[in-house]
Amino acid sequence: MVKFQYDVDQQLVEIKASNWCGLEQIFLDGKCVSRKINFSQHSEHSIQLKNGDLTNFRLFLDPTTKALVCHIYDKNQLIISLTQAQYEVIRCRRFIQEFILVSALLCAFLLYIN
Repeated sequence: MVKFQYDVDQQLVEIKASNWCGLEQIFLDGKCVSRKINFSQHSEHSIQLKNGDLTNFRLFLDPTTKALVCHIYDKNQLIISLTQAQYEVIRCRRFIQEFILVSALLCAFLLYIN
């Protein structure tokens, strides 16, 4: 499962795409607002935000890197291009930070009980 997150007009948008079953889902502030099954190289979702603006999400596979790319358009203008690689780096950093925090807490607990 590939996940992208981005804030569009102060609303959290989360895009989830399955690597193996083709399911794509768009969540707006935690609520699923678009869902489709797609096995092609590209797809598009259009979502209306609370302010009435139509936001488009275009998912496609980059032919050179084979990474999943998500373009987000607000008012028909590209506002950001997210790639699977960028997201994986952020996710990996977050995992390492959480691991270090849990390790430090565990060490402190062990020192406390001794």
